[in-house]
Amino acid sequence: MKPAAQQWEYEVQSWWNNLAVDPPPLRITHAAMRGLFSVSPFSGVTVSTDQAEGISLFAGISPVKFLCVCAALGLTQWRALDLNAMLVAEDLAHVEPGECLFAPRSHRSDYALAFEDPFLCAGCFDFYHCLGADREIVAAAELLRSLRKPTLGNPIPAPVRH
Repeated sequence: MKPAAQQWEYEVQSWWNNLAVDPPPLRITHAAMRGLFSVSPFSGVTVSTDQAEGISLFAGISPVKFLCVCAALGLTQWRALDLNAMLVAEDLAHVEPGECLFAPRSHRSDYALAFEDPFLCAGCFDFYHCLGADREIVAAAELLRSLRKPTLGNPIPAPVRH
């Protein structure tokens, strides 16, 4: 493991432990993953440092911020599963392809473009709100707001879009 990846892991774990009341386990792996995160009601949230440096460099954010966003999105899904025992992870799949960070991509590297202008679609925001993951989806949106860059003459765009 590269020393930088060890530092990222430490910083993300510190952020995670201060994020939520009784957060689920967060596992940081260096193995390849297709998506930004994976969730399990039993083992918690998993994120990967695989391609984190390249994606974050392309998007102009730090690898730690990239991994924190991945973890926050995973926490949102985990909380929805935790609060709704009849749901399984597949029930939370994004139905429409799109630019929302919850939308699946063919390759992990495809997320680099999404992180240039990161947002959540209004459908996902409302969906997770209805499932009771209010704090988590709002925290994810606020984290995205902190990544967004204002353009000349325009304020920082909203992290949730219709």
